Amino acid sequence: MTRQGFWGWLLQRLTGVLLVFFIGAHFFYLHYALEWPVTFRDVLNSPFLRVVDAGIVALVIYHALYGVRTALVNLGLGIKGERVVVPALFVLGLATTLVGFQVFWALLYSKP
Repeated sequence: MTRQGFWGWLLQRLTGVLLVFFIGAHFFYLHYALEWPVTFRDVLNSPFLRVVDAGIVALVIYHALYGVRTALVNLGLGIKGERVVVPALFVLGLATTLVGFQVFWALLYSKP
């Protein structure tokens, strides 16, 4: 395994563990920490959930796109193909993350 392959493998596992933690924290907070009835605006005004939800967006995108790369490699994508696919997935991931954060920001600061 190359250094690049090792770090990709390690980050894939780490994002999986962090996703379990962040999604668990999200559900725990929604269930126990907020007083009911809760509006969507109340949820968005929670600083804790802002960080957790932004983290979930970034982690899901990385984890999913690295999974696509791994599936393509397992299906026989060669070194030349990987040199094209990895930068393309990086750009797609960056663009998707920025759009996700922009949507999150718009929801956060929109007028009720």
